[in-house]
Amino acid sequence: MVVEYLLPATVIGSSLAMLISAYRYSSAGGDRRPVATSVSTSYRSMVAELEIRRDAVKKAIIAVIKQAEEGKIPPDVKESLIKKFERDLEEIERELKSLRLYAKLEELREEYERLVREYEARRAKLEEEIRRLEERLKVRHEEQRREEREEKPEKEKKRRAREEDDLEELYNEISKIIEEYGVE
Repeated sequence: MVVEYLLPATVIGSSLAMLISAYRYSSAGGDRRPVATSVSTSYRSMVAELEIRRDAVKKAIIAVIKQAEEGKIPPDVKESLIKKFERDLEEIERELKSLRLYAKLEELREEYERLVREYEARRAKLEEEIRRLEERLKVRHEEQRREEREEKPEKEKKRRAREEDDLEELYNEISKIIEEYGVE
């Protein structure tokens, strides 16, 4: 007779103990853990942690309902546990709603910083290419200037030679006219 009552009582007690310890483990006991466990923790990891806690609370609610259906938990204990779990679930959902916005902001900032890094790297690469091309063009431009300087005296000599030829031709013509008309 003792075994008939002792075994179900033990099962109920151990089931309740497991449910309560699982819940305490997931929510860190009666005291609420602060959402931000450390400064370096990212909002995305905090959201993931809260989602895990939410899932644990939901599983605890389901386990309480199953235990009550099996008759292992009295209805008043079932209702009090479910109400407590539902309050905790609502709190977790509120925290999740807020943290998701911060997580999105964090994600956008990281994306922005990545784009800025890529932009700066690309800009530096282009500036280097421009600098190298300008140096190559300066060398070519200086070579052209040297060639022009070397050609300039030759052009000047040719121009002077042409001018001298023109002057000589003009002198010859004037000489012919003077001979023809006999002007002295």
